[in-house]
Amino acid sequence: MTIITHYHTIGVSSDATTEEITAAFRRKAKQWHPDVCRYPDAEERMKEINEAAEILCNPVRRSKYDESLARETFLEQNDHDRIWREQAKQPNPPRSHSKNPRRDSRPSIKTVKMGPWVSPATVRFAAGCFAVIFVVIILSVMMMTGVSMVKLPQIPPYNPPQSSPVTSTVSSGIYSQYIEQGNKLLEEGDYEGALRMYDAVIARNPDIAQKDVWYNRGIAQNILGRYQDASQSFDHVLAMAPGDSLALGQKGAALLGLGRYNDALYYTDQALVENSDSEWIWNNRGIALKNLGQQKEARAAFDNALVFKTGRSGF
Repeated sequence: MTIITHYHTIGVSSDATTEEITAAFRRKAKQWHPDVCRYPDAEERMKEINEAAEILCNPVRRSKYDESLARETFLEQNDHDRIWREQAKQPNPPRSHSKNPRRDSRPSIKTVKMGPWVSPATVRFAAGCFAVIFVVIILSVMMMTGVSMVKLPQIPPYNPPQSSPVTSTVSSGIYSQYIEQGNKLLEEGDYEGALRMYDAVIARNPDIAQKDVWYNRGIAQNILGRYQDASQSFDHVLAMAPGDSLALGQKGAALLGLGRYNDALYYTDQALVENSDSEWIWNNRGIALKNLGQQKEARAAFDNALVFKTGRSGF
């Protein structure tokens, strides 16, 4: 029986790097996020993907998980070998009497005793154990040298605004078409397509003063993991509207993805001034504090995120 592991859930091999696991998580999230995927079990699959990513992106938890997985595999292999040996010891069933005397008179084939035999499965299992031990040693060395834990920022899914459309009148009709098409693709979850539309508008008018274009462009970049570009997009928004709390929160999420935890904490705190009941901003604050070693404050932030589970979409 094949053991379904977190590596299968994410879609990577057991020797994948943290960067490969993070990239695979983002692909799975874009595929199975309940706001994008219409399958009935999308929410359950997304929970499994999140759980797998949280364990595999954490060196300490991944090390313990690999040890547990090695023990489970060892026990399963022992059961398989035990069953194989029991079947081998069972006597051959007696031959039925045949009416053909010539067939019954054939000499029987004697069973030859063989010495100890090691199955290929046992060899593969031993090699896997050595590989797991090697990975554990490498991870221990990395932890001793101060490698920080990786945890992805929480970025709220795109939801279309309830008010009037974000597109306003611009000088050229072609700009309006691109923006409308970009907003439609963003709503449908085609973030790459939406980004191409917004980039086309900005390429023709780099100084465009439409806050919504830069904002939606930053949303698409954040979801795609292009945190540096997203941070610059939200800088444009904040230059036009310095007090935009949602842009402050999204800027914090981008900085969190870049590993700039002090800066991310500053922007999330600014965002919480106007959005103190936003789950995703509280969660991002907790991630920043945890990576800065402020465990008590981080737990308080995560508790607030649970209180405001309903949250806001970020738009």
